[in-house]
Parts: sequence; structure tokens; C-alpha cells
Amino acid sequence: MFESLNPLYFYPYVDDERESQDLFPVKEATMYGNLFKNEYVPYKNYVPKLKQAKNQKEKLIMDISFYSNASHDLELYLDADPSNQEYALLHEKYSKKTMELEKEYEEKYGALCAQNGKYKDGYFSYVTQPSVWLKGE
Repeated sequence: MFESLNPLYFYPYVDDERESQDLFPVKEATMYGNLFKNEYVPYKNYVPKLKQAKNQKEKLIMDISFYSNASHDLELYLDADPSNQEYALLHEKYSKKTMELEKEYEEKYGALCAQNGKYKDGYFSYVTQPSVWLKGE
């Protein structure tokens, strides 16, 4: 009788107004912490700013972060509304861009994470290279 009211059943939240919402560009989305403009709530008089990249290596890391964050936001949205084709295509575009940027970074500077490291000459390359997060080139 009350099978549809099972508390363990997932009811996706879908707001019809969200279909027409605007999205921030990927850089701004990272700055505001959200890809969706109508979900951003400013905190008092705080004005968010982006750090400027000092070199090509930092620029690549920041671009990877921008596209990765935007892709993840869309992924979360698509969990609730998997039929949204526009956002699914945008998610695919941002995911591909993230992978391209990661590949470019790894070709120039080495592995970004352990899973992309190589085992060579008895050593794991991720351990023998300077960390991405350490200062300097």
C-alpha cells in the first residue's frame, strides 16, 4: 500500500526552473565555488578573486582545476537529472578538456598523481619527481 513512500527509495530533486539557468564560465565557477549562477549565494561583502598564474606550469594546473571542478558540478547535477542532454554533453566536453590538459601537463612536467606514474629502473616515477604541489619549477 505505501511502497512508494519507502524512505530508502531515492527521489531525485528536479526543479523545473533549473532547466533555464545560466552557468558561470569555468574560471568564474571555480572562483564562486559553483557552476550554477542561481545557486551562488554571496557571503556578506566578500568579493572572490582568482590567483594569477606565475608560469605555464601553474596555468596548466589552474586550467585543470577549472575544468575538473566544472565537470564535477555537472556530474552532481546529472545524478539528480540524468535526462538533461544539454548538461550531459557539456559534462562530456569539460571531461575531455580536463583529460587533454592533464595529458599536456604530464608530457611536460610528469605525473599529476600516483595512478599516472610510471615504474622505471626500479623506481616509481611519481615518487622520484618533485611534487606538483611544491613551490618552484
